[in-house]
Amino acid sequence: CSYKYMDPQYYEFKSLCKDIDNKVIIYNKAYWELYSDFTKKKPSIEKRVKDDGYEYFYYEKLNETFAYYDIEDMIKSKKRNGNIITIVYDKKYKKMPKPFASYIRYNYKNDGVFLRGDEGAGLYFTYEEVFTCSYFDNFK
Repeated sequence: CSYKYMDPQYYEFKSLCKDIDNKVIIYNKAYWELYSDFTKKKPSIEKRVKDDGYEYFYYEKLNETFAYYDIEDMIKSKKRNGNIITIVYDKKYKKMPKPFASYIRYNYKNDGVFLRGDEGAGLYFTYEEVFTCSYFDNFK
């Protein structure tokens, strides 16, 4: 049983998510393209394994070798307005002193009673579900 359709903040959340792709600020286009190509598994990123056994990736455009954990999200600010949480993240590459991009993620906490699980794992109730939207996981 969900109350989201009766909550005006749910509709506010949906309207915030409509133009989420325009809420990205790119400071360094070359590293943004590196990250974008990496997440989309483009052929410009070559996977390599070094002697230490860890996977590394080589990006030919920048002549750069990086690991998956070299790119991280750092919270710049967080603001709550009722059930909507707005978080601004900086995308940072560990070898750079400044972030190469910033983006916004919205979270909407929906309260209700939800039946989850299946016959094999068992059924259980949850009392909250969270919807998110950002450039990387757009809510539909």
